[in-house]
Amino acid sequence: MRESPPLRVWPPPPETAEVKREQIKLTCTALNAIAITLFVTGLFGPILTTIADERLPVWVRLLLCSTAIILHLAAGGYLRYIAQRG
Repeated sequence: MRESPPLRVWPPPPETAEVKREQIKLTCTALNAIAITLFVTGLFGPILTTIADERLPVWVRLLLCSTAIILHLAAGGYLRYIAQRG
């Protein structure tokens, strides 16, 4: 059985174009996850709350949903950008 290479923590690996693309993809994935969380909170938060008297005002819900849409579009824009660059 082949031995796996040792885990390299320091010095960091050289930054190649492929490494940069993967970092951008990972960042976009994180932005998309945050966007989904904000959207679901803004849309379903008041329905799923366990505190009966606490409700999210409409402006807060709109702010959460619009922020989610902006983050989602930004992540998609970055992904399209790296797809065009090759």
